[in-house]
Amino acid sequence: MRDSHVRAGSNVFDFTSISGEPHLVIGLPGFVLDEIGDYSGYLGYIAGKMNGMKADNGKPVFPNEVNVSFVTVSDQGGYRIATHERGGPGLTGACATGAVSVMSILRSIGHREVNFQTPSGRLRVEYSKGTYSVKGNVKKV
Repeated sequence: MRDSHVRAGSNVFDFTSISGEPHLVIGLPGFVLDEIGDYSGYLGYIAGKMNGMKADNGKPVFPNEVNVSFVTVSDQGGYRIATHERGGPGLTGACATGAVSVMSILRSIGHREVNFQTPSGRLRVEYSKGTYSVKGNVKKV
C-alpha cells in the first residue's frame, strides 16, 4: 500500500494505492448514502471530474484513471461507502479495496476495526500487524 499526494492548482489530493489499484477517498460530511441510486449520477459526475483533472504541468493527475470512494459516517455506527470504479459503468455494489483505502486513513486516527455499509451489504475491515483483512458476504449480481 502506498499513500500519495497530487497537486492541481491550489488543491492537494491524497490517495492510496493498494496493489496497484489507486483509490481517491472523498469524505462527505453530512451526506446521506442511504438511497445511493438517487445520488449515483452526482457521484459519477464528481468521479469523472477527478479522472479528468489536470496537474499544474497540464498532464492528467490520474493518467490511468482512479477509483473514487465516497465515505460518510453511518448513523448506525461505522461508515457508509460507495465506490465509482474506474472504467466501469458507475457505482459498484461493494468494493473491498475501496474499504481498505478508507481504513488506511482511519487507521491513522487509531481505528483497527471498522464496519462499512455498502450499497450491497456490509463489509468489516480489520487491521493487525501490518495486514488488512476484509470480511463480508459475497453474492453474484
